[in-house]
Amino acid sequence: MKKIVVLFGILFVSCTVKQGTYFEMEKLLFSKDTLRGTLLPEYVVANNPVTRIFHTPYGIICCTNIENNVIQLLDLSTGMQKATAGHLGRGPNEMLSSVGMQFDYETNFFYCYDNMMKKLVAFEVGKDTIIQMDEITFKRAYSTLQNLSDSVFVGLSFVPYQSLELLDCNADVFFSTPYKIINHSDLDYEKKYFNSGFAMSPNKKYIATCDSHFSSVQLYALSKESLSSIWEKMLFEPQYYIENQWIKLRDHHPMGFKTIVLTDHYIYLPTHSMEAMEYRDRDKAPLKYTNLLVLNYQGNVVKSLVLDSNFFGFTVTPDDRDLYAFVDDPDTYIIKYQISR
Repeated sequence: MKKIVVLFGILFVSCTVKQGTYFEMEKLLFSKDTLRGTLLPEYVVANNPVTRIFHTPYGIICCTNIENNVIQLLDLSTGMQKATAGHLGRGPNEMLSSVGMQFDYETNFFYCYDNMMKKLVAFEVGKDTIIQMDEITFKRAYSTLQNLSDSVFVGLSFVPYQSLELLDCNADVFFSTPYKIINHSDLDYEKKYFNSGFAMSPNKKYIATCDSHFSSVQLYALSKESLSSIWEKMLFEPQYYIENQWIKLRDHHPMGFKTIVLTDHYIYLPTHSMEAMEYRDRDKAPLKYTNLLVLNYQGNVVKSLVLDSNFFGFTVTPDDRDLYAFVDDPDTYIIKYQISR
């Protein structure tokens, strides 16, 4: 299983998606060949799918939610555990349900958000060390929460009235803008929300959002005072109706993106190119591939890749050459792809 085979399956596309115009899913995600990855030899001890992982100068860092090894630093060549930190629990300096949110290349800090205890915890990452630092508790839950500076945080809330927010070090909101994928007067935004998240570019100039149910991508410019929308795209034409004040997906509605990763040059979006009907039955036929779309910051789709694994969390190196992802094989391993020469 652990073999080195590389076939470059890349479809180059040069076009801009305008609001109201859509790609055909079959044409955009088509590629003649498949990009094959290399499994790193050591398996990873983790609970539940690790949905967010991060490349650092010292290895891959992630939240694995193992009792005494909540945070793990893993070797880039072998997948071997190099350092651990954090404990599960409700006590001081403990976490209950943690998700990795961000690695800061300037400070070498890794930020982990506990959505049950509503706190963001910082860890300083070294060559072979992870040291738990400060934490801040927030007043509401967020699907994504990242730091723009030592005193400014960016969050995507749930309800009521889902919004992108800037918060200070006291967890007080000082800037807010509504977040909507579908804007319709019959929708109940007070009690319902979109299943979305965002990622921040390493240079902290942008955030981009994605959604698991819609092929929506929204790009925002960041400052310490505000967020401003640059563009919004719906890549594939949505098919839905409104019932009980919320959105119901029709059988042939194209599903969205399970997560999003930004480098300073590109936006990476993984998908399984499924319609809603296929998504509902996804457990009946396990998926063995992932489509990956690559956008530039002007909103152009510049690459379409097919990768030979059904991966969940992934990260891309700062030079956009390599992609690392977590897969079940059936144990959890790291798989590496060379996505650019």
